[in-house]
Amino acid sequence: MTLNQLLQLLRDLRRRGKELICLAGVTLLALPAWPLILVMLCLPAGRAMIMRGLARLGGLDQLIRDIMERLQLTPARLSQPSAQPLVQPFPESGEMERDPAARLELFLAHLCPQQRHLLEQLGWDWGHTSPQDRTVKRLSIASTDKMMLRLAVDHAAKMRAGKPAHIAEGREAQPGKARRSSADRKPSLALVSSMPPTASGIANYCRDILPALANHYEITLVVQDPGAVDAPLAQRFRTMGHRDFLLALPPFDRIMYHFGNSQLHYDYFTLLKARPGLVVLHDIFLGDCIFSHFEVMGKTQLLQQVYLSHGWPALPYCVGDVRDTIARYPACAQVFTERLGVIVHNRFAEQKLRQHFSDRLLKNLHLTPLAQKPVQLQNKASARGRLQISSDAIVYASFGFINQNKCIFELLDAWNASGLANNSSARLYFVGDCDDAALRRKIDARILELGFGAQVVITGYVDSRAYDDYLAAADIALQLRRNSRGESSAALLDCMAAGLTTIINAHGSMAEFPDDTVVKVADDFSNVELAEALQTALTSFSENNRTGARARQHVADCHAPDKVVESYIAHMEAMYQHSEASVDSRQLLNALASSNANSSGAGLWQRVCEMGERTASTSPGMTAPETEQLLIDISARHYNSDLQGLSRCMSDHLLFHLLQDTDLPYRVEPVYWDRKSSDYRYARSFASNLLQVEPLEIYDDPVEIRSGDVYLGLDAATSTDLATQAHGVLQHWRERGVSIFNLLASTAAFEAQPDIPSSNTNSSADTGVNSRAADSYLRQLAQHSDGIICVSDSVAESYRKWLAQSGLPLEGAHIGHFLPGMADAEAKLPLKASLITRLKFKPLTNDPYLLLLDSGGVESGLVNWVNALEQFWASGNRLKLVVVSEQKNRYRKAAAVHHLSGVSEEMRELLFQNAAGVVIPDLGAGADMPLFNAVEHETAIIARDHPVLRELCGEHAFYYSANDGDRLVGEVLEWWQLYLSDRHPQSSQLSWPSWRVSARQLTGCILDAS
Repeated sequence: MTLNQLLQLLRDLRRRGKELICLAGVTLLALPAWPLILVMLCLPAGRAMIMRGLARLGGLDQLIRDIMERLQLTPARLSQPSAQPLVQPFPESGEMERDPAARLELFLAHLCPQQRHLLEQLGWDWGHTSPQDRTVKRLSIASTDKMMLRLAVDHAAKMRAGKPAHIAEGREAQPGKARRSSADRKPSLALVSSMPPTASGIANYCRDILPALANHYEITLVVQDPGAVDAPLAQRFRTMGHRDFLLALPPFDRIMYHFGNSQLHYDYFTLLKARPGLVVLHDIFLGDCIFSHFEVMGKTQLLQQVYLSHGWPALPYCVGDVRDTIARYPACAQVFTERLGVIVHNRFAEQKLRQHFSDRLLKNLHLTPLAQKPVQLQNKASARGRLQISSDAIVYASFGFINQNKCIFELLDAWNASGLANNSSARLYFVGDCDDAALRRKIDARILELGFGAQVVITGYVDSRAYDDYLAAADIALQLRRNSRGESSAALLDCMAAGLTTIINAHGSMAEFPDDTVVKVADDFSNVELAEALQTALTSFSENNRTGARARQHVADCHAPDKVVESYIAHMEAMYQHSEASVDSRQLLNALASSNANSSGAGLWQRVCEMGERTASTSPGMTAPETEQLLIDISARHYNSDLQGLSRCMSDHLLFHLLQDTDLPYRVEPVYWDRKSSDYRYARSFASNLLQVEPLEIYDDPVEIRSGDVYLGLDAATSTDLATQAHGVLQHWRERGVSIFNLLASTAAFEAQPDIPSSNTNSSADTGVNSRAADSYLRQLAQHSDGIICVSDSVAESYRKWLAQSGLPLEGAHIGHFLPGMADAEAKLPLKASLITRLKFKPLTNDPYLLLLDSGGVESGLVNWVNALEQFWASGNRLKLVVVSEQKNRYRKAAAVHHLSGVSEEMRELLFQNAAGVVIPDLGAGADMPLFNAVEHETAIIARDHPVLRELCGEHAFYYSANDGDRLVGEVLEWWQLYLSDRHPQSSQLSWPSWRVSARQLTGCILDAS
């Protein structure tokens, strides 16, 4: 940073004096930690951690980002941007309205970090955006995916307008190479993979299958750095970088990705969104690949992919060491969501995937053996001469990188137990490197402890020629594994193709090889079993090596590159011919390629939008895997954080257990009706807060529905206006194959009477229930739902009666019921009331009291209970009534009645713990919070005599039926006498299911209907 730049920064900061003072205060507080902060600023991960911490300071985040970017400390610059920006410098707001490219740049300026990183690699220059627009903001997954397509659209406009676009066709063919005519041109294939000299098994693998692929396609190699590709490959094939591939027009006829679990394949997640293709999945666990760019978003991006792949049940387990998360979850569903077919190389990988994902997601999963080219080895004597191995030595060799999963220590112990340690001619070679220094020290210490001396050799990294020499020099191969995650062992195929007698354990995909082609021990082998196998292999080798010969023939029959490539092509061609995503993508990109030269980016984007709903739904941007969803509507809870009663319980306790149920055939997602967009959105922020998992830093995207999904409205009557607004969308969902279920929590709606005599205090005029609206709502619910799930059998029976009276058909109406749950005792943390709360509560303890929570309607019996308790108190019975209500002046003041409002959770706990009884007066209210709280605190229940309450409470509650204060006094006296003699019904005897069991009952109703 130059002196002039520093002075300019200081001048800019002078205008932001208040923020600077705040920053100075923060700086002073952090002064003792400055040495640590300076060290962290030198490391990318440290800078990212500091930025995340500073961002939590609220209003200071923009100022801090501005300063750090001026000082070139921002972690966003992970790679050097291209000198050539994709668009012109950021325009003024007025110009932006006229310039679609400017709108695109503004959009990209707010792109989430993991997508920003790729764009920087693709050449995006952030230096042309103004600092105030460079704040890293969260965007929806769908929006960032659509951006990639929009980027291609804007580029198409520039290309068709005649502007230079070197990326249109990839690199030109080499001089002197004639172009094929369109008549005999092979289909074009983009092979997206690393290539030699990159140190990667997948790079070598793709090099080996290239000749067979080239017989069918004109191949372009898509790599990170086209200039680094081996000269022989670069001379024969066109090469193209990721940026060029992303924007290439016209489109390729076919695209094939070779996806592995390393940082080399990190960009493929985004490339797949813009350019779907066949995916050859070499590793089904992709956590290392995702986490390889942790400097960008730390663990957050890994959690995002775990959530997208495995849903909410996985996230509570993603705590602690990130390695545990990587080892536990494949996190690869996005590969299937964006694909045109996925290929794995063994049945074990397929079985692993089916353990984690639905058949629907895996419908285009195919199995093809791993290719293995024929091994042409040098003469054994000459190979041993180059390696300085004695001609009479008995050579055992293990091939591949050394790690904890290669059973090294078990092999050393078995070597010692087999007697080979005492054979001066026996040698054990580990052909490969160990990049874990601590592990290497342990191995060396173990070799020294056993006294093997020079008998055991670790070669370290060897080039391909030395690797082949060791294959030629070996007599017996050893390929042992632990903790396989679905990969196929290329090293094992090397050994078998070389005709070596090979010892393996029946672990993972290695168990699939025929028994007569290898010497196979149990997966969890013993020391003795492996020692015997070492001797058995030596015998087999001595007897003309029949096992090695059969191994060589098996590889030739099943793993020959020509046969494997034919299988690849068969799967790819079938997918491209029949996949709707492929058809729509080709139509879209061909339309872009053939657009008029004068077409603007905005015009092309309009053409994209006009291609219809099917194209939009199958184009890049899908944020939910193709699996059945259970969409639980929590709109009332979303718009009312203070929502109480059963709706709060359903949205919290019930949903909490549904989100963690791993046995459901559905992916559970809470959703809410968004008034602004008039559409449903995923309630991801709500769910992450409810489960108390680490923030996912993703927005609430619009819901993506598919045939087979299920919608469940949680007592939508609590928010009838929202239900009315969403009716059209739900009908559209139903037409597209979504099953619509709604939950009824009470009988209040269909017990409302249309005739309303104003003089009757018990009429529905005072219940807050509009009978005509309730009837209209229930009719709409009955006509447009596939099922109604009721809270208790009594509510279900009342609903059946209402259906019969309404004249609506009962046939085909699925009516289920379940019981509400009770919080697990061990899950409920006791609240410790504060001193102020205890002081407020103390005056209530002078006399016993009944607790009544006013629900807001006179039908709740509040007036009757006030009148009854006044008479009861006047007769000398020291029993008070404590009313919790937010509505004042609902009744006259009396000595026997205490009114409380604004009750805290602490005070509520004290009230229930110390009450003589809890009054449940709501006729038809059914299961609600006062009832739950009374059972939780084992407080006596005095309930309205109603079928629902009798079903829920049985003989463990006292029931009253009086409808006026005078008659109620007698029933209160009856309960009071029972209470004084401790003979009153005890709620502690109630046996209710836990919320976990209740959630299972609810989903059982849905599954029964399905």
